[in-house]
Amino acid sequence: MDPTCPHLGSPLTNAVVTGATLECPAHWYAFDLDTGDNVHPGWADCRLGVHAVELRGGDIWVDLAVIA
Repeated sequence: MDPTCPHLGSPLTNAVVTGATLECPAHWYAFDLDTGDNVHPGWADCRLGVHAVELRGGDIWVDLAVIA
């Protein structure tokens, strides 16, 4: 996922993860960890970019192109 909230660009380093939801600590926007979709119906246009991740020989590779 992108490292900043799409709402106002707040860093997500201290985000709260509950189940499959990540919540921005700045304004409490909440995102589905699998899709990046905002879980609040009224904020559907505010979503996180999701990226493909692959383990290759002990290294983690992240494709920076947004897939979802």
